[in-house]
Amino acid sequence: MLHSLDSVACRSDGYVTEAVDEAAATIWHQQFTLLLKYLQQHPESCLRERVVWGTSAHMSTADNRAQALATFRATALDSARRAGLSSTEMVFLQKILGEVNPARLD
Repeated sequence: MLHSLDSVACRSDGYVTEAVDEAAATIWHQQFTLLLKYLQQHPESCLRERVVWGTSAHMSTADNRAQALATFRATALDSARRAGLSSTEMVFLQKILGEVNPARLD
């Protein structure tokens, strides 16, 4: 499934890109470790940017963007710890979390 979505992400533009962003953000929230491991195993994945944009878009409409971003990061790190991610996976996660920013959509 992720490979198919990644293929679409690499070829999409316009409305399709927005749909892929939404799908990637949804998968991030529902299958966090699965998606993180996929992205780490596929460093050239177009899906990484779609995750970043999709999650950033979710936060861009929050009343308090800074709080939404802080909560997102804290939740992701807590989920990663509970899932027992390796130190390498945690470093990779930190890189992705550093890219997520609701101000991207300003």
